[in-house]
Amino acid sequence: ALDGGVLVRSDDDAADAADRVRREAESVSFSGEEVWGKYVDMSTLHQEFCQVVVSQLDYAAYLRMLLNRPFSTLVDDRALKSSSQYARYVHNVDAYLCDFWRRANPLVDLDEALQDQRQQQ
Repeated sequence: ALDGGVLVRSDDDAADAADRVRREAESVSFSGEEVWGKYVDMSTLHQEFCQVVVSQLDYAAYLRMLLNRPFSTLVDDRALKSSSQYARYVHNVDAYLCDFWRRANPLVDLDEALQDQRQQQ
């Protein structure tokens, strides 16, 4: 309601807004390992990578590899890189990271941020 040109919210409006915020917060879920968006949980992707690449790489080494190497250089074998299993793994990594970003940063438009990043390159 307007009171002298100033928008004044009623208690009902404030309660409705608080309910909306609470429902939105409850709809965003993180695994226990993700600690409410503080950490990524790459364990499923690690298992998939080990199956595709046929590797016994432990989880910590997998994370270090992802951190220290450009993604395009993870696998040297051209035949493996062109396989449907590896393409599915790459798609799953992309999908997980985009989903995690959107859940952890709900106020940032990921598509816009990616477009801005591409324009800077």
